[in-house]
Amino acid sequence: MQFGPALKANLTIEVVARTWARETHNLFDFEAKESTITSQTFTIRDSVTCERVDNEVSAVSNSTPSECSRSEGEKLIQVEWRHGKAWLNRPRWGSVDDRRIQRCWQLIRNGDATGNAGHRLAENDIIKFGRSQFRVRQLCVKAEAATQPAIQFDGACGVCKVDPTEFDELADERCRICLTEGSSAEDPLLAPCQCKGSIQYVHLGCLKHWVRDRLGLSNGDAAFVVGGNSNSMTCELCKTTYQSSVQMGKTILPLVEINSPFAVLESCSDHRLHVLPIVDGKSVRIGRGHECNMNIHDTSISRVQATIEFVDGVFVLKDQGSRFGTYAKITKSLMLEVGQQFSVQVGRTVFQLSAKKATRTAELESLQQPVSPEASLQGDEALDTDITESPRGSGRSVNGKEQSSTSQDEFVSCEGGAA
Repeated sequence: MQFGPALKANLTIEVVARTWARETHNLFDFEAKESTITSQTFTIRDSVTCERVDNEVSAVSNSTPSECSRSEGEKLIQVEWRHGKAWLNRPRWGSVDDRRIQRCWQLIRNGDATGNAGHRLAENDIIKFGRSQFRVRQLCVKAEAATQPAIQFDGACGVCKVDPTEFDELADERCRICLTEGSSAEDPLLAPCQCKGSIQYVHLGCLKHWVRDRLGLSNGDAAFVVGGNSNSMTCELCKTTYQSSVQMGKTILPLVEINSPFAVLESCSDHRLHVLPIVDGKSVRIGRGHECNMNIHDTSISRVQATIEFVDGVFVLKDQGSRFGTYAKITKSLMLEVGQQFSVQVGRTVFQLSAKKATRTAELESLQQPVSPEASLQGDEALDTDITESPRGSGRSVNGKEQSSTSQDEFVSCEGGAA
């Protein structure tokens, strides 16, 4: 089925573009003075690419010849009509050998009409607080230790294995922590690092207790950081990173047991892991302040930037009115539906997009209404009229309004994609 301009006119995209005058690490300051913000409003009815030159944003129709387009402008977002529906895309440019794609971020900032509900986290999501980016590396919903997946530490290669048949051979070996001898199924001896000699073996229970104490988990589940210069998951002597799991026979046990649902965020800069347990349903606070569970030492981060909540079995990220905003990276095309509103940040420009029905939609829908057997001759003729064409014949009325023989293409604006 072909979707002509008449069906495109069923949907319009109202756009409010706000551009911050300062060029600072691709940030947008929500607390900036209005005098430093350039605000523009326009309507999109066709496939366009929004470009920015200095502080001015314009919508360039994709049907415009390339020599007429503003090639010097930075491409920000692209709205494309496919099969009668509008899609938000990330612009691409460059040659085949040097293909570039714009980085677009969905705004989650609290106070925005589209961000109050928060963002449902999924593994491998890229989220941004100010200018600091993190990847959602792991989400654990179940709190039972038997089904809990091990935290995936960097540098840990494989699984530390314990062979039950070697218990008798290790009867005279001594644990380097408790200094007692013997290995059993309840508390086996294992070699978790590269240390040799009298300090090679350690009881599993002793190692778990030592690791929990290093991570600050002695008094219950709490947020902690793994990796970086102060890696708590490495041997103090040989600096080997401990494996995240211990396998004894067919049973695999996590080295660090967390009895609450938790999320693991990996920093995209230094690759440190932030493990964030949700204890007793309380939200995890993220920010620059000392009272936050996850501390980020960055001037673009607010004291309390955002929170992560565990609601109905899902992790929800919410902004707390931060200055530079909280975002989720857009990695695929998004369909714009009627009544939907959301905001997109590209550098120092924030777009607020609202999908609405076009003004003539009701008139088009009236042409599709079924006609009863008692309908007039005029109604029967209207039934035979294709909705992609204008009513023919002078003096014919639809819904009581006089119609001319002008094609509907004339009331669909395609020049630049903005009316």
